[in-house]
Amino acid sequence: MNAPVLPESSPFTSEQRNWLNGFLAGLANVGFGSLAQASAAAGIASAAGNGSSISASPVTSKLPVLILFGSQSGTAEGLAMALADKLKAYAGKSVQFQPRVVGMDKFQDIDFAAESRILMLSSTWGDGDMPDHAVAFWEWLKSPQAPSLAHAAFAVMGLGDRNYTRFCQAGKNLDGRCADLGATRLLPLCECDTDYEAKADAWMDEAMNALETHAGGQALPPDAMPEPSANGSANGSANSASKSAANASGYTPANGSTLAIPAPVLNGNAVASANGKALSAPINGQHAALSASSAAAGASATYGRKHPFPAPLLENHPLNAKGSGKDTRHLAFSLLGSGLEYKVGDALGVFPRNCYELVDRIILSLNCLGNERVTLDDGEATALRAALISKLDLRRGSEKLLLGLRAESRNLGETRRLRDLLEDPAQANAYLTGRDVLDVLEDFPHTRLDAQTFTGSLAKIAPRLYSISSSPKENPGEVHLTVGVVRYASGHRLRRGVASTFLAERVPLGMTVPVFIQPTSHFTLPSQPGKPIIMVGPGTGVAPFRAFLQERRNTGDTGRNWLFFGDQRRRLDFLYSEEFVAMEASGFLTKMDLAFSRDQDEKVYVQTRMLEQSKELFAWLEDGAHFYVCGDAKRMAKDVEEALLHVIAKESGKGLDGAKAYLDGMKSQKRYQRDVY
Repeated sequence: MNAPVLPESSPFTSEQRNWLNGFLAGLANVGFGSLAQASAAAGIASAAGNGSSISASPVTSKLPVLILFGSQSGTAEGLAMALADKLKAYAGKSVQFQPRVVGMDKFQDIDFAAESRILMLSSTWGDGDMPDHAVAFWEWLKSPQAPSLAHAAFAVMGLGDRNYTRFCQAGKNLDGRCADLGATRLLPLCECDTDYEAKADAWMDEAMNALETHAGGQALPPDAMPEPSANGSANGSANSASKSAANASGYTPANGSTLAIPAPVLNGNAVASANGKALSAPINGQHAALSASSAAAGASATYGRKHPFPAPLLENHPLNAKGSGKDTRHLAFSLLGSGLEYKVGDALGVFPRNCYELVDRIILSLNCLGNERVTLDDGEATALRAALISKLDLRRGSEKLLLGLRAESRNLGETRRLRDLLEDPAQANAYLTGRDVLDVLEDFPHTRLDAQTFTGSLAKIAPRLYSISSSPKENPGEVHLTVGVVRYASGHRLRRGVASTFLAERVPLGMTVPVFIQPTSHFTLPSQPGKPIIMVGPGTGVAPFRAFLQERRNTGDTGRNWLFFGDQRRRLDFLYSEEFVAMEASGFLTKMDLAFSRDQDEKVYVQTRMLEQSKELFAWLEDGAHFYVCGDAKRMAKDVEEALLHVIAKESGKGLDGAKAYLDGMKSQKRYQRDVY
């Protein structure tokens, strides 16, 4: 019996009709289902072609979506992977998505003329800067060589911290430039603060709906393979010709089933998306399903940002000598029983608690007792004091807090002042910068908020990320941090860093702290053993380099190691001095250059030492050395890069433009890496 053939009058394009004819032929060849059923299907299609009213299963198409991420600490990268996972699982009305995740440092591999749907996620670092691996992309995107994007639709999610003046500036830059290049904006820019989870998850859902709406008015792309549906599944197989066509288009039928992707294991964690669902494992920028055995092996390792591990504090001792103007702590935590694993270069996420004294002063300012019941945004009901200690961010007042005060104000002077602030967003932002929640409440002493309104105006407290200062090979079952404790006087009271004073002052030995591992993909040791490394880390910036050196010593890596370290005074502020001096004496630490700014009249910094060692420094670079910087992004990291450019320009003889090209080459080879904050 011949296989049925859809008539030309059926309501399909020629490509769709050819595919369905092949599908029906496949049913006939393999005997899956009766030919009478297949003939009936053809009859239904014919009836539809003759204008009859029928209920037909929707035809779906695979729509490619490019997801670009710019990430410094790994957060934007993780969200990009979560977005891809959600797009793959999206059960839309008429489309299926085919996402591709690419770092912005790989932009030269992308044919933007062929990309019609682009979603971008980028963090902001330093003073409104792009993440390191997105700098070259941004320079290209704003140059005359940037492509027209008139054919494309886009949306941007920016990640930032409202405590910085240029909040989410990288996201704002990308959003504005894509519009300038003619792209159609699917959604307004999403600006996420440190408490980003709920907002990011909502944006992902909105982006998927917007993509489907945008695709709804478009014809199927020529290479899109429609997926037939019968009772929700295509229970059959196409013949060899249709299989070849499907493979050529990049689409392989999977019997209509949705594949369950087990949770991958990353650094001992079952990796969760922004909405807590499991992600597929990233392989070369793509997602791949893991085997059931892999999932079973990691099923018990469930600790992560959504479910932090309670790590007991093992050590807390000062690294500065008595008499120093600084307080830097060495902290060690136990990871035994957690299943958590880390590699050097990773960060440890710490969920802190607010200062108890600050919390009590806020409760007094509200004229409350602290035992008032409040309900948080996630639905959790708790006491006011408990919420202020461990759930809410008290570092900075918010516009929402000003709005709440304005609604309750009965004092003419305060009402007028609040009105003026709220009518000028720039003025409100300037006012809030540098003021914490208590400052705002004390500025309007005649206006009282109830506990629920007040807590509803505050964001969730966000975890702090600290560069790990240990190698797991040298410290099995432990993770070490190097934390500078922040204390300063302002506005007639002592201010305390939220996380640093929590760890230094309010966590006794043996008490647990909620932690998770934040993996890095950009701040790593050379993949090839034996490569020389140059490390520039003044102050607490030395943390990851202690880990690097421990790792290389334990793996027997014979590559040369050069450390630049600086602080205020050698006698008081030489962090881990015994360890580093011993490493240098043994010859393992090939070179160590120290810069203590206050040990002489003239200030000396790490960049000063770099310039003094110009010739040898360039020789190491020419020998393939990897160059690392860790520490303050606003001044130190920029000064170090400027010094490095001067070294290259001087020793290469190619001038400043040639030095910039040389450094760009190092960046593309991942030989210039920064962990800055």
